[in-house]
Amino acid sequence: MAPILYLGHGALAVGAAAVYLVTPGALRTTRTIAVLGGALGVITVLAAGDVGPWRTTEPSDAAGAIAGATAVALWLIVAVRPTGGPRVAIGAGVGASALALFATSIWVVPALLFLVCAALAAGALAALGARPALPWFAIATGACALVGALGLTAYDGATWRVLAPEGLYLWLGYGAALALVGVLPLLIWQAAGPGSAAIPLVVGIGFVALTKIGGQPEPGLAAGLLLLALALAVGSWVARMAMAAIGAWVSATFAAVALAAPETVAIAGIAAVVAGAAVALWPFARGRGRFSRGLILSFGPPTVAFGAIVAAEAHAFTRATTDVSGEVAWSALAALLPLVVAAGVILGCGAARTAESDDFDPSAVLATWALLGASIVTGAFLHGAIEVPAIVARTSLSVLYPVALVAGIGVAVRIPSQGAPPGPAEVTVPVGALDLSSWLNQIVIVVSSVVAVGGLVGAGWLTYQGLSVGFL
Repeated sequence: MAPILYLGHGALAVGAAAVYLVTPGALRTTRTIAVLGGALGVITVLAAGDVGPWRTTEPSDAAGAIAGATAVALWLIVAVRPTGGPRVAIGAGVGASALALFATSIWVVPALLFLVCAALAAGALAALGARPALPWFAIATGACALVGALGLTAYDGATWRVLAPEGLYLWLGYGAALALVGVLPLLIWQAAGPGSAAIPLVVGIGFVALTKIGGQPEPGLAAGLLLLALALAVGSWVARMAMAAIGAWVSATFAAVALAAPETVAIAGIAAVVAGAAVALWPFARGRGRFSRGLILSFGPPTVAFGAIVAAEAHAFTRATTDVSGEVAWSALAALLPLVVAAGVILGCGAARTAESDDFDPSAVLATWALLGASIVTGAFLHGAIEVPAIVARTSLSVLYPVALVAGIGVAVRIPSQGAPPGPAEVTVPVGALDLSSWLNQIVIVVSSVVAVGGLVGAGWLTYQGLSVGFL
C-alpha cells in the first residue's frame, strides 16, 4: 500500500503534466485528478500507522496523518480553484508525494532530498500568485535551516538515521518549523489565484518538521506564541477581520499547542491545515460560506482544533503541579489556553456574522463545508488513532472551557458585524498582509535564491557523503 499512497500523488502530477501538454485549459480533467488525489490523502490519514515499511520509509502515525491531511487540503483547493489549470495539479502532486516521503523517511539523506522537493513545489505554487517574494523567502529560509538542523545532527552523530536535534541544532530546527508554519499569513492574499494551493503545503511541511525535531515540550516558547496569537486576534478585529491576521492567528495558536504538548502535534497540524485551507477559500465562498467557515475558525467542539487545545490544556495543568522548574511557564499556558478558546469563538462568530456579497463560487462553499466535516470527523473519531493522549478528567477543565465558550459567544454577539473583506476582483495589493516595494521585492527574491541554493548545496553535500561510503 505504501508505494500507492506515497507515489500516487506524483503519478497524478505526471498525468496532469500530460494533460497540460495536450489541453492546457482542461479544468474538468484537473478536477478529476484532484478527486483521486484527495481520496489518496484520506486513506493516508486513516492508515497512517498501519502502512508497512517500504524502502527508506516506516509508518509514522503523527507525521503520516499530517501529510495525508495536507494532501487532502491541497487537492481540495486544486478542485475548487483550478484557475492555473493542470499546472496547479502538477505542483500539488509533487508536493504531496514529497511531503509524504519526507514524513515517513527514517534515513537522513532521502528525508532531506524529499524535503527539498516539497519546498520547491511550495515555491512553484506560490509563484503562481501575486508578489511571491516574501513567501519564497520564508520557504527557502525554513527549508535551508531544517536541512542544516537535521543534516548536521546526523553528521555529528555519525549516523545516517534521522535524529532529533539537540542544543543549537534544536533551536535552529524550531526556527525552521516556525518559519514554514508562519508563512501562512504571507500567502493569504494569494488566495485570489492558484498560488493559494501553497498554503496547506507549507503549513504541512512545518508541522511535519515539528515531528522530526520535537519530542520535549517547550512551555516558555509555547506561552510566547499564545501571547502573540491573542495579540493577532485583537489585531484581526481592529483590521476588520483581515485574512492575513486570522491566518497568522491560526499559525501561532497551533504551533504553540504542538510545542506545549508534542503528543498532540498530529491533531494540531491537521487543525492548522484545515483552518488555513478555509481561509484560502474565503474570497471565493464569500457570504455563503460564512457559517461553516466561522465554525472552523472558532476552534470550538467537536472540531479537531478544540481537541488539540484541550489536550494541551490537560498537559499544562498536569505539568504545572509536577514540574517545579517550569511551574511558571506551565501555569501561564494553563491560563492562556482558555483565553485562546474564547478568542477563537469571538473570531469565528465574527467571521460568520461578517456582511459579505453573495457573489460566490458554489464549489468553494461545498469545499468549506467539506473542511468542516473533516474537522468534526477527525475530532470525534481519530484522536486515539493518531496517538492523542487521554484527556485528564479535571474539574478545572470541565469548568474553564464551558465558561470560555459562553464568554466568547457573549462578547461576539455584542460586537457589531464587520464589513466584507475584498474579493478576488478587488485584490490588487495584499491588503492586511506584509508587502514590499518593487525594488525590495527584487532584493528579497535574490536573497531567497541564494538561501535556496545554500539548502540545495547542503542536501547535495550530504548526499555525496552517502554515496562516498556506499550508503546509497
